Amino acid sequence: MVRHSSIHGVIFVPRDFFKFTPFDLLQRYDIVEATSAPTTSLTILPTRAPTNPPTSIPTQVPTSKPSSNPTQIPTQVPTSKPSSNPTLKPTQIPTSVPTPHPTQKPTPSLTLKPTSTPTKPPHQCGNAVCELSENSISCPLDCFSKEIQTTYEFNLGSSGNMFVVKAKRNIVISSFAINSKSRGIGAVKIYTRAGLYANHEQSRDGWELVYENDSVNHNRRGEVTELGVLDKEIHVAKDRNQSFFVTSTNGLVYKGGAKEFLVYNGDENMEILEGIGTEGEFEGATYSPRVWCGRIR
Repeated sequence: MVRHSSIHGVIFVPRDFFKFTPFDLLQRYDIVEATSAPTTSLTILPTRAPTNPPTSIPTQVPTSKPSSNPTQIPTQVPTSKPSSNPTLKPTQIPTSVPTPHPTQKPTPSLTLKPTSTPTKPPHQCGNAVCELSENSISCPLDCFSKEIQTTYEFNLGSSGNMFVVKAKRNIVISSFAINSKSRGIGAVKIYTRAGLYANHEQSRDGWELVYENDSVNHNRRGEVTELGVLDKEIHVAKDRNQSFFVTSTNGLVYKGGAKEFLVYNGDENMEILEGIGTEGEFEGATYSPRVWCGRIR
């Protein structure tokens, strides 16, 4: 209550009344101590200092409920190495280094896409398959009686050879190797027909193209030039004849023979007969008798 007095109409007010200005009231509220817990209702004026400061270090284990105040520093950085066992859920931050070793077992499910190139079977002597990189000398266990060679000796040459193979039992011919006249990249073709080639040297009728490659890497004379597998396997029944015509843009070398259709070499599977040399592809001069130089598998 403000007391005042009046003398001749003048009001006297106590001096300390002016200390209670709105600013003074703010100063009085300002010195109130901060509460340790938040109030249940909004305060009229904010406190001078904030609530409790954040903790100096984070907790070691996450709490069941979030803390009322944030920590001053973030949680620990990701581990330098991955865990030994996968987590049920992916981590939010990837590890700094990948796993040191691949998994010991394959993935339980199929891959979404196939590999870009097919896998290749292992090449090893003793797998009962005469590979293109093997022969009866380097791997007799696989190639003996599955490969036959005439000769790689030569004294003549032209663009091609015609010759006959006679089967001594049911056989399948799948690849050839030749003796080229010159080195380098060239085109090779192989034709075949059932029976003897006689009277069919100048005509394509009845011949079937079973191999064609425009980029064969020919080795020098006297060395083996592998052609790889034929485009089509040739099945020859027992006691049947099968004629072949091999031609190359790099030419072939061969040797002179004794008599056309005479057996030059053979084994328990087949016999290779002497044939002819050719200058063109079903045209041009022919030379007889000639021994084709090469290998048959």
